[in-house]
Amino acid sequence: MKKFILALAVCATIASCQKKEDTDPIDVSKTTYLMHHSWKLAFYTVNPDINDETSSPYDSLALMTTCQKDDIWKFGTTNRLTNYAMQKCVQTAPDSTVYGYELSSADKKFYVFTDPDLPDHATVYNADITYPTIDSFVITYTAPHPQDSSKTSRYVRAYVKQN
Repeated sequence: MKKFILALAVCATIASCQKKEDTDPIDVSKTTYLMHHSWKLAFYTVNPDINDETSSPYDSLALMTTCQKDDIWKFGTTNRLTNYAMQKCVQTAPDSTVYGYELSSADKKFYVFTDPDLPDHATVYNADITYPTIDSFVITYTAPHPQDSSKTSRYVRAYVKQN
């Protein structure tokens, strides 16, 4: 009889044990997606004049120097983006530069600005952002042509995840 009561008590104890349900929310935001990796420029095209039908994009990445191509972007938790210069183009330049960034419009607009702590910071990028794969994102933006402000250029930059 004692064995029966002991077996019943063990069964009741086991039956009362329940796996705690994981109720912690999973953050699947694009900001978290960007923050968990380092990113390197892999593709960069420029269309010099989007209003000229004969103007076509060219590979701007091929024209960049090695010290420009190897830069790494790392997104921080406080809307800070750090650009790490792996090889410096100018030896006296800093090893890294911190920018501010913001994602808006359901994570489809991407803004990068010079100093997030200043109220009148200058915008570096006002871009559309897409996420074609889990390992990449693409920013597209327009800006005045650097040599002819009467023209508008389109820039497309693709970044890939680094290990």
